[in-house]
Amino acid sequence: REMQADAEVATDALVRADVSDLATDVSVFGNDLLCYYDPESQQVREAAKRAGDIFDMDADAPDDLEGASVDELDDDDIPEIKDALTDLITAAIVEWNGQRWSDMDAGTRDAIAATIQQPTDSDGWGVAGLMDAFVEIYVTVEDNRNERLERIQKFRNEERRGDR
Repeated sequence: REMQADAEVATDALVRADVSDLATDVSVFGNDLLCYYDPESQQVREAAKRAGDIFDMDADAPDDLEGASVDELDDDDIPEIKDALTDLITAAIVEWNGQRWSDMDAGTRDAIAATIQQPTDSDGWGVAGLMDAFVEIYVTVEDNRNERLERIQKFRNEERRGDR
């Protein structure tokens, strides 16, 4: 009877998930970002597919980016890849220079996205900078994720009965 009462209480539990708890600090062109990306996010998946189509690579295998080069892009593809990379970057941002991304008004977020797409001589990041920023964010977030998983694996041994 106690177990049943506990089970009923457990169904009333509220789960909170704040990605900032899992996010990673990344500095990109002097901007301090807090980043996390969810590979199940529709924004991430769609942007990765668009970038993959342009670079002719598998969007589900981000390691393929090693072969991608902005130098090989056709001029006609540059606006599309800028949009895809900007979507990948903005999907990962939790905070921009200390301000929560989701708390910014849409106009501010759009202005940041438009500015980073500008060429470097116009104070933007340009296509190469967008690629570098995305790779930096991706690598840093993945390194942080792997580090957390390694810490968990340390507790999974016979002595600690982690694998049953």
